[in-house]
Amino acid sequence: MSLTLRTCVVIFVFPLLAFAQSSERQIFTETDLVTALCDDHATPSSRRLLLEAHPQLVNTRLWNELADRAAAAYNRLLPEQSVAIYEVAIEIANHLREPRMVAETLYKLGRTYFGLKKFSKAIEAYQKSKEYFEESGSRRDLIYIHRIIRRPDSTRSRALRSPTN
Repeated sequence: MSLTLRTCVVIFVFPLLAFAQSSERQIFTETDLVTALCDDHATPSSRRLLLEAHPQLVNTRLWNELADRAAAAYNRLLPEQSVAIYEVAIEIANHLREPRMVAETLYKLGRTYFGLKKFSKAIEAYQKSKEYFEESGSRRDLIYIHRIIRRPDSTRSRALRSPTN
């Protein structure tokens, strides 16, 4: 009986342990890193560790993939997921020290909050966006964001359809 029990353990338990260990993600591309960064269980500290472990993948392409994934989540009617992904994209833009990327992401985050009818958060994101557009010297975007911030809520929806987005 003892031999049979050992055999069962070897046959059934070891493969399960091996599978559990092999399920760790292998990260080779920006897309792999986006998937890991957007994991439901990812925390700010785990994201920081991922970025430190894969510095060659922390680039504009990674930021673009995050922004695209956030927009896709919003379009799939998952706006809360979109907000979370935009927040990761802001981390990446800050990590890259690219104020224009931070500004664009904050603008898109504001647009998402507006769609959720969270107007105070939308205005806050737009105002932060304005600060980063100022820092980046992006005059055209700055003029546009000024128009959005100054409009009353009822007319802001037309202004949110930017020709540059």
